[in-house]
Amino acid sequence: MKPSKLVATKAVEKAVHALEAACRLGGVATRNAVASSASCVGALVSLIRAPLTAPSDFGVRCAGICLFVISTLADGAQGRAITLAGAGACDATTAILVAAIHDKNGHFGGIETAALTTILTLATYPEPRRKFASTITVLVALFQKVAEVQDIPSFERASIAVSALLHFAHPTVAVVEPLTAVNLASAAKRVKAVTALTSALNGGWRAYVTDDAHNDAIMQDARQIITALANAPTGSDDANDDKIPWPIMILIVHTTHTEHICTH
Repeated sequence: MKPSKLVATKAVEKAVHALEAACRLGGVATRNAVASSASCVGALVSLIRAPLTAPSDFGVRCAGICLFVISTLADGAQGRAITLAGAGACDATTAILVAAIHDKNGHFGGIETAALTTILTLATYPEPRRKFASTITVLVALFQKVAEVQDIPSFERASIAVSALLHFAHPTVAVVEPLTAVNLASAAKRVKAVTALTSALNGGWRAYVTDDAHNDAIMQDARQIITALANAPTGSDDANDDKIPWPIMILIVHTTHTEHICTH
């Protein structure tokens, strides 16, 4: 890298770190000021997208910091979350997560957790959630994380994904956001996620948690998502469904949960 370019990249990274610190340590006024600045939010979104066209350690580091800034700005502030979604934060976060999932060269190492956390935070609110769920892309990515649990790091990512999916699977969402419910079910079928969720429900993730309370919470979350999938309107890709029909799956879910209670 040429000296002039090195100086420029260091300046950008320093500025991003300073912005992150200001948002994290500053008050509501600071966060409102950042979120209301179109140029600032636009820069955050652009930096998140930058590694998609020119992967580099520098780009991925900056994108990760920007994702953290987006999460900080959106946390507990629906107005700021709506502004960020309108500026493209949902699309950018989805794109970087999908790129990280399909990365075979190690360019995006470590950014998945930041992207998942940002999705979790933004999906708390209806408008960003509808933007995410307008296609099945981000929902497929979240279910992929659920289906990939094989060690503690993958379990930790799956736990964030499950928490995010709960926002899309809430009972009231199916009523007021029917497209979300349809796309949630379509995404689950695309990656055969019910098998993984049933495994979690039956204690398959117990080896990765430290206490029964955490395990019980995971089982409850898995049950809620499976129930939402079973109750979702029928989509157009039923041929890709899991082998066990949804009504029978729910019967198995409740039966196995009863057996779990009786044996503990």
